[in-house]
Amino acid sequence: MITTALSLRRARQSLLAGVILGLAAGPAFSATILVPQDFTTIQEAVDAATNGDRIIVGNGVYTGVGNRDIDFLGKQVVVESLNGPGSCIIDCEGLGRAFIFQTGETVDSIVRGIGMRNGMAASGGAVLMMSASPTIVGCVFEDNTALGTTEFVDGKGGAIACFGASSPLIDRCGFFGNRAIASDDNPIGGLLTGIGGAIALGGGTDALITTSTFVGNQAMSPAIVGSGFGGAISTELFASPLSLTVLGSKFKNNSASIAGGAVFLFGSNQVTIEDTAFASNSGQSSGAIAFQTGMDLTVRRSLFLENTAREEITFGVPDVQEQIGGGAIGGGTDSVLLLEDSIFLNNRALAGRGGAVSCVDNTTSLIIRCYFEDNEAALQGGAVTNQEAPSVAPFSSDLLSNPSVMEMVDCMLLGNSSGVMGGAVANLEGSLLTMTTSTFGDGNTAPVGATFVSVGRSSDDTTASVTTLNQMITECTLSIIETGIAVDGGLARTE
Repeated sequence: MITTALSLRRARQSLLAGVILGLAAGPAFSATILVPQDFTTIQEAVDAATNGDRIIVGNGVYTGVGNRDIDFLGKQVVVESLNGPGSCIIDCEGLGRAFIFQTGETVDSIVRGIGMRNGMAASGGAVLMMSASPTIVGCVFEDNTALGTTEFVDGKGGAIACFGASSPLIDRCGFFGNRAIASDDNPIGGLLTGIGGAIALGGGTDALITTSTFVGNQAMSPAIVGSGFGGAISTELFASPLSLTVLGSKFKNNSASIAGGAVFLFGSNQVTIEDTAFASNSGQSSGAIAFQTGMDLTVRRSLFLENTAREEITFGVPDVQEQIGGGAIGGGTDSVLLLEDSIFLNNRALAGRGGAVSCVDNTTSLIIRCYFEDNEAALQGGAVTNQEAPSVAPFSSDLLSNPSVMEMVDCMLLGNSSGVMGGAVANLEGSLLTMTTSTFGDGNTAPVGATFVSVGRSSDDTTASVTTLNQMITECTLSIIETGIAVDGGLARTE
């Protein structure tokens, strides 16, 4: 009876379209299918739909078989709510995910205005994409979980996981309290990883995320030797190439047990982040964004506020991630970083270097027209640190003689502090730094080099000058109040 009614409705719509358009032949006018009026479950509606159809899901909480693990079957259809994600919710009850795209779906395969909660899977707690490129717009993802297993399967993408040649568009979505967990509550577990508390991206992915909000997502592991990367978004480890663009979005209170409280990026990939705010995110290193191993990262017109690289101890020894630091952004290893027109306020590296930004291990970075105020590092570089590889560097096979190269242009730094040296900027271990037309304002403080410190390869040169030892500072302005420069530990000068 339902199928007959749908067929009659489709026929009437096709006839009406033909009359209005004056077409004797042509494609059938798309049908509108109602859930639960025409079909009681969303999967039944998708099964009956053809390309171009629109499935409208009425108010209510949808549970059970047919309302979870919904497969689009490669169809170019729209599944949308009647009154938005607060009124139309798929509750997976911890028994599966909401949607799966695995048959080459395109941008015309659309999920709009649906709430998804309590999803559970090893990858993609709410949505899994396998070589598919759907559009997800205006949806809310809440309390979904990607849970790894004791069979050495990582938890990837608490809300969404994308693998293969997937090119999803994620627009105007909210991600709240989603988790990627390395394994269950077994304290021993395995060498498992929680990757991307909200979204995990695999090799071959080209993802666009716009005007979306990420709050309270986590990547973690309860296992002693487990780890978590990217509290909100993470690329898979050793997965490349891939591309990610994030525009006009917000990240707040996300956390990772190891690196990248909001975002973790790994591999020879291209990532662009623009017009985006990061606030109160935390990781053991790199409180907001971590980047590693060949990454090409561009950040423009963005705000970093009160992000934290935490102090933690692993097996009684300070973890290597602490040496990277980076209260807001940290990482390196043969990577390229471009920062433009961005603001860094009150970020903290509680056990490491670079209260706002830390670049290590053969990283090339260009920082243009950025503002740094009230950032703090426990060690060196209250705002910015540039250094070669730390004594032990993650994911790097060559730990010797890997200087980083950094250029800062038209930047302002004031009120930053460090516990050891370089209240504003620290250039360490023979790395190369150029600063041009930048301003060191009042209030930068440190026991050594209240404004700037540079430590070269030799500690014996007591006659080094600011322009001859691994850095060049030109046309910059220093505050006349409590500022200082230290070079190589041999020359300390107060302006």
